[in-house]
This record gives sequence, structure tokens and C-alpha cells, in this order.
Amino acid sequence: MSKLTGKISKWIDAKNYGFIHENRDGLLVVHFCHRKHVIDGAPKEGDTVRFTSTQGEKGLVANNVEIVTGGAA
Repeated sequence: MSKLTGKISKWIDAKNYGFIHENRDGLLVVHFCHRKHVIDGAPKEGDTVRFTSTQGEKGLVANNVEIVTGGAA
């Protein structure tokens, strides 16, 4: 499965989850991301990430999330 690229658009530390926005052919696609799916590091808003995606019960879920570059401090 090939990796997708996106940005963490919202991260809620207290709840250990957030959302990744992926621009797919001009369409904005949103993926749910839980901390347990992040391979290394602490995600924060603005981070560029690479990930795989699966269909969850309520929508797309990001898996195997790798932080590529840091975003907002």
C-alpha cells in the first residue's frame, strides 16, 4: 500500500487524536488520526505527515503515520 501525504490540521493532546488533511486531486480529504497510529514523535498542528489510510466505521483512518517535517511550534 502506498503512502499518502498530508498535514495535521488539528491535534488535541488531551485526547491523543487529531485530523490530517490530504489534498487529493484538488479535493480536501480528512483522515482521523489517533496517537497510537503515529510511528515516532509527538504530532502537532502543521506537521507534514506520510501515512496509509483505511476505512473506519465513521470515515477514513490514518495508520502508520510518520512525521516528515515539523509545523507550528
